[in-house]
Amino acid sequence: MPDYQESTLQLITHRSIRLTPGDQGHRREVNLACKTLPMYDRTASLYDLAYADKDYAGEAVWVRDAIRARLPGARSLLDVACGTGKHLEHLHGDFACQGLDLNPEFVTIAAGRTGVNVHCASMDGFDLGREFDAVVCLFSSIGYSEDLTGAVGSMARHLASDGVLIVEPWLRPDQWVPGLVHVVDHEADGTRLLRMTQSGIDGHTSILEMHHLVASRGGIEHLVETHRMSLFSLSDYESAFLASNLTFEFDEHGPMGRGALIGRPLK
Repeated sequence: MPDYQESTLQLITHRSIRLTPGDQGHRREVNLACKTLPMYDRTASLYDLAYADKDYAGEAVWVRDAIRARLPGARSLLDVACGTGKHLEHLHGDFACQGLDLNPEFVTIAAGRTGVNVHCASMDGFDLGREFDAVVCLFSSIGYSEDLTGAVGSMARHLASDGVLIVEPWLRPDQWVPGLVHVVDHEADGTRLLRMTQSGIDGHTSILEMHHLVASRGGIEHLVETHRMSLFSLSDYESAFLASNLTFEFDEHGPMGRGALIGRPLK
């Protein structure tokens, strides 16, 4: 999930750009169609490029160690809202893993990458008919939940009686700063991605307006998505854990510095 709020750039919005071809002495203007799309509907294939510098391997080590510290014999793991399966790629050597995501293209990418069973379902309410020693929800995906109690409850129902739940939170209300812009710029396999994301707010919901400039041999495309993520407080998370009959522990650092919410079934 997104890693914003680190940049203090001011927003500059363009509906066109000017390109300077290397073999010509003049400039030509290229107008870009602005397409407003549902989240990840057309950009799922760009997700891994956008997060090319994310330390999935290091984060997976943190998750593995946190689970093993609490349940040394843990063997099975469910990754909820697993995205394209980059954490699963590093975890399935230590656990018998399954994944779950709402986006069908993410499900296909994650299953192909890892070879594990990946289910297509909403984190807010799912039933796989089995339990796992560990259930994780990473990279702040919980912010996309529209029903925090339902999401935590669904995860808790899939925990073994001595299992471990790890949820990596999205930013809290006091941490969110509207008006900032975060920029990523990556290139791989003939595709260049420049993504600028402006932060906004609507009550207790963070707004992420993502502008993608995607350049390839086929031309330049401008795609716009608006993501809405709930700004839950620590007390919101604690209440959801307790409502699901889980203990509640907050690790201030977590896999990538945003903290981790850790729960186990109450006896």
